[in-house]
Amino acid sequence: MRWLLGGILVILAVLTIAVGALIYLVPSTAIERHILTAVSRATATDIKSTGTPEITLFPSIELVLRGVEARPQSAAGPILKAREIEAEVSWLSLLTGWTVDVIELRIIAPELLFQPSTVQNLEAAPALLLRKPSYPLPGVAIRKATIERGRVTGLGPSWRIKDVDAEMKLSDIDNPLDIDFNLFLNGHRVVGAMNLNNPSRLVTGGRIPLTARVSADLGSAEIDGAWRSAESILVANIKANTMDLDSAARWLEFGPVPEFAGKPAALDGSVRVGADGILFKDAAVTVDELKARIAGRIQQDGDSFVARDFTVTDVDPQSFGVPAHINLTALRAHFDRIEPGSPVAAELAFDLNGQRVTGRATVPDLDQLQPGKSFPLKWHVTVPGGGALEFDGEAALPVAGGTLEQAAGWSAAGKLRLKTDSMREAASWLKFSLPQTDAYNAAEFNADVTFDGQSIKFAGANASFDATQATGDLMINLAGERTSVKGAFNLDSIDTERYLGAGLSAAAAAAVRPDQLEGLPAASPPYEITLLPLKPSLEAVLAGGSGSQLEALGPVPVLTSDWSGTSLGVGSLRDLDSDIDLDLSVGDLRHGSIELGRTSMTATLDKGIFMLDVKESRPLQGEISGTVRIDARPESPTFNLVLDANGIVVEQLIRQVGQRDVIRGTLTGQAKLLASGNTEADVIRTMTGEVRGQVRDGAIVGYNVRKMIWPSASRQYNPSSATPFSSLKADFTITDGVASSPGILLDGPTVRIRSDGKANLSTSKIDYRTDLTVFPPPAKLSFPLKVLGTWRKLKADLDWL
Repeated sequence: MRWLLGGILVILAVLTIAVGALIYLVPSTAIERHILTAVSRATATDIKSTGTPEITLFPSIELVLRGVEARPQSAAGPILKAREIEAEVSWLSLLTGWTVDVIELRIIAPELLFQPSTVQNLEAAPALLLRKPSYPLPGVAIRKATIERGRVTGLGPSWRIKDVDAEMKLSDIDNPLDIDFNLFLNGHRVVGAMNLNNPSRLVTGGRIPLTARVSADLGSAEIDGAWRSAESILVANIKANTMDLDSAARWLEFGPVPEFAGKPAALDGSVRVGADGILFKDAAVTVDELKARIAGRIQQDGDSFVARDFTVTDVDPQSFGVPAHINLTALRAHFDRIEPGSPVAAELAFDLNGQRVTGRATVPDLDQLQPGKSFPLKWHVTVPGGGALEFDGEAALPVAGGTLEQAAGWSAAGKLRLKTDSMREAASWLKFSLPQTDAYNAAEFNADVTFDGQSIKFAGANASFDATQATGDLMINLAGERTSVKGAFNLDSIDTERYLGAGLSAAAAAAVRPDQLEGLPAASPPYEITLLPLKPSLEAVLAGGSGSQLEALGPVPVLTSDWSGTSLGVGSLRDLDSDIDLDLSVGDLRHGSIELGRTSMTATLDKGIFMLDVKESRPLQGEISGTVRIDARPESPTFNLVLDANGIVVEQLIRQVGQRDVIRGTLTGQAKLLASGNTEADVIRTMTGEVRGQVRDGAIVGYNVRKMIWPSASRQYNPSSATPFSSLKADFTITDGVASSPGILLDGPTVRIRSDGKANLSTSKIDYRTDLTVFPPPAKLSFPLKVLGTWRKLKADLDWL
């Protein structure tokens, strides 16, 4: 054992003498060049040093290099410059294991300069990079490495990275490398950690899996992906967030976005970062309450950023205040190019209530998209029902402090055009229910529109729907809890019956216009009057009967078909979330066959209560005014009618409802009525109120009452026969659809009729006691009559009792 120990001491002594001689005989610069050459060949990197090196060999190898520059021979990566590099290497590992064991490596004041890559793959690299050295290279192990006061340049004119401090720990370059670092990015401190799975591939230009976490006062990010060192490309899934998007955008030199000041934002998705820009493959973006997914490329062009083939999808419609009953899904906007100073066009597509809508929107220049400033805007979208919605004008983004989803921050002004081949289909698409009629077909609307975030104004509107033309102004106020609609419109003509219920009623459908009635034959009278013979009537009374002859003729059919059982459609008023106040002027207003003529009125809707104030209506050479109040809030809507009529030509009114004009004259009257129900039949059955009327200077047409009382006289309708009168007065009190009259009075030169009784408006059944008086010649006679039947089938008998 003693000789063995002595041998080892001798060997160490020889080595010490040899190394000492090496220090004194070989210049340090030669040793530096040898080391740099070996490292350069091992790493395929050109390394040079401009300062005077320092080398200490005992008790470990300590190397200090100054003015170091490392440049990849492939030009495929960044250039490293360092003011000083210090390394401490163990002798024992080098002598026993042919391993460069770096105890500590310090890189002081380094600069990492990124430059455009000229070699994109290893196959294109010079042969020198792939040639093996003539002697075996030692292994490399680094226990600890630090970077002090470093900086990174070449990432673009806007990014400033300095005061980089980092600490790295690894056993060798084939094992994972953990790096803890902190630095200043554009004036804000960033702290983070990084793990490189196989750092040796930095030498070969291979793919290096990595993970990283960084945080700063303005945001944080997590990266999980791979670095392709030969191409300087990062492909990873990135999660990033900030609590103030405007401040973060300014910090990263992306430009200010004041509309998002103080608003949180987040990014989560797959991205590719390289010299050609950032490629978003599928990334979820959240800005405040706005959520979307993006895909496309963003790259820097000079001092600005350009987006190409950019698509935005899955936008949450609730972020824009879309009502819950509107089903808006599958939103997609595609941009070929988004670049400051150039026009931007977006192809739009979305599903609205189950139907696909497509269109296009354009703005001339992104530089004009400044908060509070106007910019030109055009858009065109399809509308189900064979139509389109177009806008051509200007818009303005919210002012500073506003948000994207706040409609109150936006404004617009321009020309709006809406066209559809089917209002019914368009309304169904928008989840609005329209009454089942033959109306609601083609429509078009053109107007100058102004939107200020609180209201929408339509000036100089020109509309057409079905056969109606309309012009006017309209304002929609969006500021309150309920939408308010106010305006004034002039309509050339409209038939209101077409827009209520399920089409024309049977009576209205069979109605004939007044100008067509004159040519109808008299052989088909709509009225039948039967006057029972006197002798059988008297015999029935003497036999103890009471009205038996009337009853012997059989029951008269009840005409319930006069009133429609189809819904009037007023129940839909209760479901509207809007209040309406409209001044309407109609050149020709009608309801089915009933012509109301030129009409001026005000229509209001306030929380389900509809008011129609007819200021003036001039039908049938007369005048009508009054109010109609419909309360649609109950399940069975209520109706309140107050009406004044003056100078109405009665025969024309009768003709409009498809009947012969059995009465002629000029009508003046008043009506105050209450009713409830969803159909015409309901309204008539529940009607209550008062009606007063007087017809002057008229005649009973088709019947000569004076002659009809004689047994041999004809009682058939004859248009050449008439019974003139000077006045016909009637006052009715209506209760639950039954009209009672204490006195109906007809005064004429040859006949006077006084009558009282009841009429059932629902069934048209009447029951009246009448006193008929005829004047000479030959003598004044008075006949008490009992009148029963319906409006169209009357049966009369002497009231002997």
